[in-house]
Amino acid sequence: MIFALCGSHRTGKTTLAQEFARVSGAKFIPMSITRLQKEIGFNSANQSYSFDERMKVQEHLIERLNDIYEANYHIDAVADRSPIDLMAYALIHAGPDITEEQSKRLMRYIDRCAQVARDHCIGILLVQPGIELKEDEKSAPAALGFIEHLNSLILGLINDERVNEVPMFYIPRNVTNLKRRVAVCSDALARSMLRNMDNDRVFNWNSSESGFNAYFTPSSLPQ
Repeated sequence: MIFALCGSHRTGKTTLAQEFARVSGAKFIPMSITRLQKEIGFNSANQSYSFDERMKVQEHLIERLNDIYEANYHIDAVADRSPIDLMAYALIHAGPDITEEQSKRLMRYIDRCAQVARDHCIGILLVQPGIELKEDEKSAPAALGFIEHLNSLILGLINDERVNEVPMFYIPRNVTNLKRRVAVCSDALARSMLRNMDNDRVFNWNSSESGFNAYFTPSSLPQ
């Protein structure tokens, strides 16, 4: 089962996912947007693509994300990207000048992202801005305004009724210490496990001596 992080770029998702996977005994699933874009000849540092070009990239990304999730569905895993991220990056480039056909294409895409989240995610946790920003030539610019815009979009998307059967959580902005962030992950995952059981969402619960079930004992789960 997949516990996924979401959030703007430069918020520390990958570092947190790696550390939480380590302490929980789960597998870390990296999703390099840069690498996946290169599969179809696109560069994530290029911000000049048209809306249709961006949608081509987005549609490729969600299907590749779905493939990655499916390949890891029967183990306990922590992912550093979620379908919520892909929704937000598509929506942020939808300006008032897009056509009716482009809008319909976008809505189909959002529905597809929501389906992938429902199918594969035991829970999703938003990692909000807060850590120090540093430039990286391989990624989108570290523009605080753009990062905040994305974060606001994602805050709305985690409350969208199309994904409301997936437990959603967020890390408060003032929680930037890695150890404290891992503790928030632990609490969110525990609550996700209980909520999914209460709602009869069926996952392949790992009964091995490693992974999420071994990480939590009955007394550690929230009441």
